[in-house]
Amino acid sequence: MRGSLSRLVFVGAALTVGCVAPRPQGAEGATAHYEVRTDDPDPELTRQVVRVAEQVHATLARDYGAEPAGELPLIVYRQRANFDRELAPSLKDRGFVGQFGEGYVLVYWPDDVSGKETLAHELVHRFNAALAPDLPYWLDEGLAKALAPKRAHGDWLAALADMSDDELRERIRSLGALPAGEDYALRCLVAAGVARFALDAEEIKTVRELRGYKADAARFIRWLRRRRVAHPDRFPSVLGSEPGSG
Repeated sequence: MRGSLSRLVFVGAALTVGCVAPRPQGAEGATAHYEVRTDDPDPELTRQVVRVAEQVHATLARDYGAEPAGELPLIVYRQRANFDRELAPSLKDRGFVGQFGEGYVLVYWPDDVSGKETLAHELVHRFNAALAPDLPYWLDEGLAKALAPKRAHGDWLAALADMSDDELRERIRSLGALPAGEDYALRCLVAAGVARFALDAEEIKTVRELRGYKADAARFIRWLRRRRVAHPDRFPSVLGSEPGSG
């Protein structure tokens, strides 16, 4: 992804919204952990969402060492106009394709690759909210991007490595101010890099142990400059070998 930082996509956001989940006029389904509602009458989309949601849930439950209680509605839209109608006003017209709020998840699913990636991203937010509710915004978003990377971004850490040390330090110093400030997408990508460093380099057994984690710019930059492997061995993508797993 070298040279492509300007083409980042806003995957999703964790917001506090109303608890009444939308009910699109499409096929529905349910699992032990999720209630799936779609705007597509074809049940094949529902089957896909059910399968991916349970796969991601099992991986996150292992990585976090626990799982959220209760059943969460997953509201999935094929049609962008339908998705936009339900998106929080603060996110409209900003390119967002997913949203996790109090009570349900919204996902725009134009195709299977991007839909799976967005769903995985939002489910990381769900695990963070339930199991590590005191995470700062930057680490919540960074973990969602690090654990559910988008295939279109390729080796996104290589793109961060193209930034100078001074640029990286400046962005890291600004992480605590997120979501406010300029360069939102780029700063979130730096947050993801710091989160990936923490997952790879810190002596932790579960993701929840990163609660209270403080970014160390010097250690992160040394790790980034020495990094040789594109795909991590510890806490890899929650989509595993799925097409579009980053």
